[in-house]
Amino acid sequence: MPLGWADISDLIPLLNTPEVQRLEQSTQLGVNYKVFPTATHKRLGHSLGVVEMTTRLIQELFRRDFFPESERAQLMQDLRIAALLHDLGHAPYGHPSEYVAKFLEMGYDHKVKTAELIRQLDSTIRKCGSSSDRIVQLLDEKNGAPEGKLVYGSPTGGDKILYLLQDKYFAGVLDVSETVDPPTLFGYSCWTGKELAIARQGIPAFEVLGRLFMNMYLHCYFKPECLAAQRLWEKGIEVYMRETGLSVREMYEMREFELESALAASDVRMVRECHKRLSEFGSLEAAVTLKVRGVESKKTPVGDSPKEVGIRPEHATGLSEFYENPLNRTKLEKKLAVQYSLSEDGVVVTTTPDLPKLVPKDIPVVDETGVDAGTIFEQSPEHKESLQRLARKGYSFIVWAPTNARERVAAGYKEVCAIIEAESKVELTYDVGARERKLFTEPAK
Repeated sequence: MPLGWADISDLIPLLNTPEVQRLEQSTQLGVNYKVFPTATHKRLGHSLGVVEMTTRLIQELFRRDFFPESERAQLMQDLRIAALLHDLGHAPYGHPSEYVAKFLEMGYDHKVKTAELIRQLDSTIRKCGSSSDRIVQLLDEKNGAPEGKLVYGSPTGGDKILYLLQDKYFAGVLDVSETVDPPTLFGYSCWTGKELAIARQGIPAFEVLGRLFMNMYLHCYFKPECLAAQRLWEKGIEVYMRETGLSVREMYEMREFELESALAASDVRMVRECHKRLSEFGSLEAAVTLKVRGVESKKTPVGDSPKEVGIRPEHATGLSEFYENPLNRTKLEKKLAVQYSLSEDGVVVTTTPDLPKLVPKDIPVVDETGVDAGTIFEQSPEHKESLQRLARKGYSFIVWAPTNARERVAAGYKEVCAIIEAESKVELTYDVGARERKLFTEPAK
C-alpha cells in the first residue's frame, strides 16, 4: 500500500547504521512467502512505513490539541525513532524461530533483543534528538511510557494499522475484502492520557478495522498452509539448535540467508528434509483436522477421506494452550510418525492460538465531550459476537501427512485423537465430517 512521499531526513544517521540496514535482509512475513509468493517485503520497508503512519496519527492528535504544545516536538521525534527501531530484534524469519527460542531459553525474546540493540545505538539516537533510555521506555509494553501505544497499540497504533494494510497489499490476500482509510481512523482517534480511544461516531470505521484484523489473521498469518510452512521451519530450527549446540542468542545474531544455508547443509537428515519440504513446496496435506464443533464440514460422508473432527470450545482452548509450546508439538509428531511408520519430517502438527486470543483487543470509546463512554464491544456487542464467530470458524488443529500417507492417517483419526489426548491430557469428545485441504500451491508448469 503506497503511502506517498515521506520525509525521513531526520533519521538518516540511524538509517545508515548496520543494525537498521540489517532490516533489509529480514522478511516481514517470514516463510509465509511459500504460500503467498509476492509477500517478500522486508522489515526495513515496514519500519519506514510505521514511521510515516505513526507520524500522521500524531499530527492529527496534535491538530486537535491532545498534547501540550511545549511537548510536541520532542514527543514527535521520540515516537518517530521508536517507530523506526521497534522491530530491530526479530530473529531470522521472525516468529517461528522466536517461538522455538522462547521455550529453549525462557526470558529471552525479540523484545529483549530489540532493547539491547537500541541501547547500542545510544550515541546515534542522541544525534537524532532522543536517547536510548527514552526509546526503550516507549517500546516497553508492560511497564513503559503510555505514549508508546501510539506506535504499537493494538489494534489502533501506527504499527498495527500499517502492517495489516501493507501485508494485505504485498501478499495479495484475496480472501480479505475489508480495507480501511487511515486518515479516517486517525480523525476519530483520541488520547486519554494513558491510551488511544475512539470517538463514539467512529465506531463503524473501527468495526471495519476489527474485521480486517480478524480476517488477516485467519486468511494470512494463521492460514493453515502458512502455519504448516512455519512449522516446518520451527522443526528444522529446533533440531538444528539441539544437535549443533547453537545458542538462542547466537541464533538471533544470524541473518536469514545464513541460517537457511546452515539448515540446508546440515549433517542432520531431519533438518535437511524439513528445509527441503519447505524450499521445494513439499506436498504435505491435511489428514486430520480438529475444528470447533458446529464449524466442521459434514458435506462428505465419513470414509477414507481426510477427516474434520468437531471438538468443544474448551477442548480447543486446552489444545492451544498446551501446543503453543512448539517442543510439545515435536513430541506429538514423533508419536504420530511412529504410529504410522513415517519419517519425523513427514508429520506436521499446526494449531491456531486460543479462541479469545484470535479476537482483537477491545477499544475505549469517548463521547462528544471526551467523557468515557465504555468500549467498542460494550457499545456494539453484535460486533464482538461477529468476531467471536469468526474466531470459532477460524480455529484449527491439523495433523499434516505426505500425500501418499494422508488417507492412511485420516482413516486412523480415532488413533490420532487418542494420541493427542494422551500427550496433552485434554480429553476430547468429537464428531466427524470430512474436508480436504492441500498444503502449498503447485508450482506453475
